[in-house]
Amino acid sequence: MVGSTSSIAGTPTISFDVKDLDGVTHPHDDPLVIEAVVADYKVKRIHVDGGSSADLLFYPAYLSLGYRPDQCRPAKICLVGFSGTQVPVIGTLPLRVRVGEGDQIADTVTNFHIVDCPSVYNCILGRPFLHKLRAVPSTFHLRLKFPTNTGIGCVRGDQALAKQCCTLSLQKKAVVNIDAREEGICPVLVDPDEDFPISEVHTVRISTAWPREALQSLLTLLQEFEEVFAWGPEDMPGVDRRVAEHALGIAPRSRPIQQKRRNFSWERRQAVAEEVSRLLKAKFIQEVLYPTWLANVVMLKKANGQWRMCVDFTDLNKACPKDPYPLSKIDQLVDATAGHRFLSFLNMFSGYHQIPMRKEDQEKIAFMTPVGNYCYKVMPFGLKNVGATYQRMVDRVFARQLGRNLEAYVDDILIKSKGVDEHLEDLRESLNTMRLYDLRLNAKKCVFGATAVKFLGFMLTQRGIEANTRQIDAILQMSPPTKGREVQVLTGRISALNRFIACSGDRCAPSSLLSKGLVRPFYGHLSGRRHSKN
Repeated sequence: MVGSTSSIAGTPTISFDVKDLDGVTHPHDDPLVIEAVVADYKVKRIHVDGGSSADLLFYPAYLSLGYRPDQCRPAKICLVGFSGTQVPVIGTLPLRVRVGEGDQIADTVTNFHIVDCPSVYNCILGRPFLHKLRAVPSTFHLRLKFPTNTGIGCVRGDQALAKQCCTLSLQKKAVVNIDAREEGICPVLVDPDEDFPISEVHTVRISTAWPREALQSLLTLLQEFEEVFAWGPEDMPGVDRRVAEHALGIAPRSRPIQQKRRNFSWERRQAVAEEVSRLLKAKFIQEVLYPTWLANVVMLKKANGQWRMCVDFTDLNKACPKDPYPLSKIDQLVDATAGHRFLSFLNMFSGYHQIPMRKEDQEKIAFMTPVGNYCYKVMPFGLKNVGATYQRMVDRVFARQLGRNLEAYVDDILIKSKGVDEHLEDLRESLNTMRLYDLRLNAKKCVFGATAVKFLGFMLTQRGIEANTRQIDAILQMSPPTKGREVQVLTGRISALNRFIACSGDRCAPSSLLSKGLVRPFYGHLSGRRHSKN
């Protein structure tokens, strides 16, 4: 047994034994090559080198992480190898690195030196990273171990990839960097998922973090509730009017307004005609004659190049009073889900269109198109108070579960549990409620059995709430403030992320007071004054 014990209080003992040799072919002299998450990207070909005094990120990998050449902090230094060869550093960049699996995960922000030189690796993790994590590598066992809140975490090295790296480094063609895109540098914001069939033609997405021994139980449960998923508008019966329906509540003295008809190009006319045909087939709209209120459609282009048809309900919305029904507090929802081991994210299929419009208000939401005038029979997007109507319906339907094993914000629903069996029961209860009220889910946007999900812009894990690295790049890449205005900018950015900083009030008090002009910098007491014995 090989052990490592630190004199620092509270540091656990890290040891390696015969069990750690499982899967390792001996004899070998292979390096420790692992996979980790760097800046929300899964990165392979990472060399763990306890002899390196710096953490290195090679330039091709730096570009593959989505950074521009000018985003790193310039550095006029050189790194010196054991042969005396000097390698210039392009710049430095602090990035978050996460290693481990399941509950035993550790992460830290390490300052990478970006270099542009031939290498078979994407990056090298040296002593700065190892010391921050209190990690212990073993090239003999091809393992990296580190302490976590739930025990000792372990990352296994890829011996086959390590041999490949050694072979390439000995060949002349190793002067060219490995293509980072071919080496598995891809975004990882949440647990990866896989598609599993629940019928001959339909699949659902289950997280790879879900225990494999309980996979069949979860699939059996989802197959039992297959009708809760909608694969098209024809599979969506809609909520009963006695449960929820949207009413306009137009002010009595409001005068109906018919907007002036807008002209469209041929391409947009074709897109409007196709969308109207789709909505008619789904029975979401119907033709209307002699409407009193009439609005134009607005065509917007999506990121994928397709057109989205929206209705300009500006005039109608002005005539409707605001519904004061409260939406859920995002901070409270996020805090309530932290600490749960398994999470399932559910998303409704065309959520708003599952709620019907009140019949006497349908003709008031009429809109004009080049192919005729139509009105919605279901609750459309863009109307005032539709969010409040949907939240009221969700609160009514899931009244017995909210806060206990389910959190919901409009059409985003999160089921939370602390164990496998408990999560299966919570899923059954939730799906049974949806079946009872004829609610339908979008299978393409649902993920079951995850340990880390992105919910309402936050990264949720069992350990709590984590900041998305992409969202804190502005702070990580900031230079130390030198002017009063820069101190104010830093204070504002930190205040937006104070929930992720322990004792943020105490730590940020000096910069906050400095930005308000309540105290002066230390050097200000010395500049312009002469020292006096008095």
